[in-house]
Amino acid sequence: MVHNAFLITSADVSMQLISSTRNDAPDALRETMEAKRVDFVGGMVTEAMLDVEGVAFIDPLPLEPRLNRFRRNVICLSPTLEQQFFVLAGYLGNTSGGSAHAVIRSGEAAAMADVLRRSLLTFGVSLASATLLAGGDALVDHLPVEGDVFVVGLSAGDAGAIARHVASHGGVRVFVVFSEFALLHAEFVAAFRGGAGADRVVF
Repeated sequence: MVHNAFLITSADVSMQLISSTRNDAPDALRETMEAKRVDFVGGMVTEAMLDVEGVAFIDPLPLEPRLNRFRRNVICLSPTLEQQFFVLAGYLGNTSGGSAHAVIRSGEAAAMADVLRRSLLTFGVSLASATLLAGGDALVDHLPVEGDVFVVGLSAGDAGAIARHVASHGGVRVFVVFSEFALLHAEFVAAFRGGAGADRVVF
């Protein structure tokens, strides 16, 4: 996967695109910083890039969802994962209530499930089940056939699998955090082009 981030230098406020693989992204950033002055970085970032010292990150978009942790050099303008959970939980509480399920694929899955559980409880909704997956597990295999389900930790191919699932199961509604929808926007558009089940995917 090619990773792109942009940076702006202070000399003439110019913007430059950095292209690299996911694993090489921190080194690519360091090499650029050695070649020229970099004031801040924006766009898609990996967790390892955020550990690079000597540069600020303005509204970074993580390639994988992560819980917010204070970092002096990171300025968030877009909603954090916690805030996205809260908004979706509020919508669910106002439209149907009851309970919801979660399927989370992340190294922080347990902590994310706890944050989601607390957000749901704020609006009178319980978390009926939370399926916590490792990196290589197929997410769609764990989706319920009815009810509301939050999915976190999407990767390439998941949008199509979700589209097929909601088309086959009319009683299920899928909640996707907006940051992941934004990263996989083209895939979601292609997957739901026919419109079947699109009204049951909430982000």
